[in-house]
Amino acid sequence: MKSIYFRNFLSTALMVLMSFLIIGAALFFLGQNFIINSHRDSMKSNAEAVARVAETVEDNNALYDWGIRINLSVAAENSGNDIFLADTQGRIVTCSDDPGTCTHVGKYVNESFINAIRFKGEIDLVTDLDGVFPTQRYVYAIPLSDDSDVGYIFVSSTRSTIIGAWGAFLWVFLAVALAIL
Repeated sequence: MKSIYFRNFLSTALMVLMSFLIIGAALFFLGQNFIINSHRDSMKSNAEAVARVAETVEDNNALYDWGIRINLSVAAENSGNDIFLADTQGRIVTCSDDPGTCTHVGKYVNESFINAIRFKGEIDLVTDLDGVFPTQRYVYAIPLSDDSDVGYIFVSSTRSTIIGAWGAFLWVFLAVALAIL
């Protein structure tokens, strides 16, 4: 460690390493926020699309219709989200899961969530909807119709689905950073 050249190299290498760590941390938090926001925007557009389809339904009994359930299943399959419809009392009447495996139908969404949708026009939370889901999830919900009180649509996604996409990007960043060093 007596050589001035080695000391300069060591200090330069440490500065470059610290720069990569600072840039990596900034990209991590900014990128994660971007991924979450874009996924939430996708959930919002899915909810609005399903609401437009459900708005064509004339009466409340049609929420139980197989046509609505098929549309929910297709939308959920294409988006990777879980979707269900609740009536005005918060009772879940149909969902995008297979009929034999659905655990949502018949459960009730807590009245506090229903009231929040009524007053705010939407909810965008990380929640388990007070026991509807076994784990915390990103949930976006809106009324099915603006002019009448027909019911509500809930679109949800697990955190692992969203963060999984971000994890792949993170590994690429780390591999590039190590290759540069």
